[in-house]
Amino acid sequence: LKKKRVRVWVLAPGLVMLLLIAIGTGYYNWRNTGSATVAPYMLNQDVYHMTKPFIWQAAYPMPAYRHRIMRVFYAFHEMPDYYNRIHSGGIEKLTKLKFETYYDFFIWPMLVPSLFAMLYLIKKPRLRIFPITILLLLAGLLLEQWPPAGHYAAPILGVVILIVIYGLRLTRTWRPGGRPIGRMIVRSAVVCMLAWSCIQWGEKILDPFDIGQQIEAHTYWMPSNLERARMQNQLENTPGRHIIFVRFHKGDLAGIFWIYNKPDIANSKVIWAYDMGDASNQEFMRLYPNRQAWLVDKNDYLMPLAPYDPSRQPSSALLVSTSFDRW
Repeated sequence: LKKKRVRVWVLAPGLVMLLLIAIGTGYYNWRNTGSATVAPYMLNQDVYHMTKPFIWQAAYPMPAYRHRIMRVFYAFHEMPDYYNRIHSGGIEKLTKLKFETYYDFFIWPMLVPSLFAMLYLIKKPRLRIFPITILLLLAGLLLEQWPPAGHYAAPILGVVILIVIYGLRLTRTWRPGGRPIGRMIVRSAVVCMLAWSCIQWGEKILDPFDIGQQIEAHTYWMPSNLERARMQNQLENTPGRHIIFVRFHKGDLAGIFWIYNKPDIANSKVIWAYDMGDASNQEFMRLYPNRQAWLVDKNDYLMPLAPYDPSRQPSSALLVSTSFDRW
């Protein structure tokens, strides 16, 4: 009985912490969506997405978007992946891509010591929670219908580092014929990894936007979010409060987001919004009065920040046609 009481007291701090997190999450959900049990991502999924998150689910009916650029974004970034997945061999290709992505991001080049560590830990009752955690997370990731990205598995990073280090520890104890071969292998692996990381960091410092590779491939471009940052900084240092209406061109696939704001929009110095036509723009300005309105037209590739003028028309000569009108 005393042992059971000790176990309860050990669990108590964690249970209290989980309760506080649940209360905080519920409050956050309620303030954002109106329901403590509906998270913002759940509401976003129901309102905007064209595809569902798991491989056995069909697509949603086409949502009614208020802005054309939102429809283009979801059509371009979701529907091709969905059709590739439902075609013959799509699941196999997606699964292979996931294994390659997560292996390259988390394990390479420490596969062998990591496998030995997994096999060793799975035999230890008090330590098998670590390999089981990795396997469970991997199973969940394999059920997702969207293509993989390394950061999708970010919660498992700590466990992966633990297993890699444990694998190196096991390797270090390897002494065939009494010679410290394992120790030399571990030291060499650590030095090589540090050298490789420094090379990668140096390349990013010297060329953060991979312009050199783009020039070689004849695909040179400069991220347009730099233009957004320029305008944001300009108006942050301009007296008064401001609204920027953004007019997108027809060829914009919305891969780089411009329309986002701070949580407290009403008290933000700069508000970003879609150009919705003069009537809707005027209504929006009435919601946030006493602000200087501006317009940036992405059809003009210089993208100057100009005072808002309802009579200013899109630069039709620079419009780019796109096949996404059919979505």
